[in-house]
Amino acid sequence: MLYIDEGLMLTSAGSAAGLDLCLHIVRNDFGHKVANMVARRLVLPAHREGGQAQFVPRPIIKNNDLFSHLLDEIRSTLNEDWSVKRMTDKAAISSRTLLRRFKDTTGESPLTWITMERLALVRELLETTKLNLNQIANASGFISPELLRHHFKRHYQLSPLRYRSQFIEV
Repeated sequence: MLYIDEGLMLTSAGSAAGLDLCLHIVRNDFGHKVANMVARRLVLPAHREGGQAQFVPRPIIKNNDLFSHLLDEIRSTLNEDWSVKRMTDKAAISSRTLLRRFKDTTGESPLTWITMERLALVRELLETTKLNLNQIANASGFISPELLRHHFKRHYQLSPLRYRSQFIEV
């Protein structure tokens, strides 16, 4: 839990969660528009539900020349199919070597890393565009809106539309 609002009793899980709680108070007192403006000035997410999982930013990739161009290409074309075979062809190495070096470089398997990159893109599109879930699924490389919803809910314990509602004035 990030923070709890029980009416007269409010508490947070630490200093960063305290900022989330402050934005929650501003939102309740002054509305979404003012809270979003304050969040932008503080370079914070506009709103995170008190009981939701924390959104951990993407880890910085360790500097590794072998993968830097490949990872950049994958990130710029997340809507495409990125099989291990395609990655090994691009990197000109065996699949075994790719899997080992991918884990060493990113800390994740290729599938997990790509899924997390796609989810980061989904979050960005939900926050900044009015695209519908089908369009976002296509742009981010998820096969369907249902698969997008499944991964988003599994990872963030929140539906994509509920997440988006935190960035618009109701």
